[in-house]
Amino acid sequence: YTVPTPIGSPIPTTIGTDFGLIANKTMTMDENWNVGSGWALTVNSIDPKSAPRKVMITLYKNGNKVDDPILNMGEIYSYNISNRYFSTNVASILAGNKTDLVLFKDTTYQID
Repeated sequence: YTVPTPIGSPIPTTIGTDFGLIANKTMTMDENWNVGSGWALTVNSIDPKSAPRKVMITLYKNGNKVDDPILNMGEIYSYNISNRYFSTNVASILAGNKTDLVLFKDTTYQID
């Protein structure tokens, strides 16, 4: 598969026929991300001062909340139920002067 290097919003890439891949996505608190194929992710809170640093997200499929985990920086999060698959790597959590950031990498999702 080929991973794009998009400018601005990430562009999904197909892996085979069943999965999409997005290389990188940086998000702030309360930001919503329409990943693709009905998958969406919201960053609810960021704690860049805890050890390890943490982020709370909500994962949606077709507008329905399916999970709301608290994840550590460096954690690979996977959701898989009823043949629906989503995975992302919480690559980095950064404390900014005005805004805290979360970098998600290697996000893969099942294409309907």
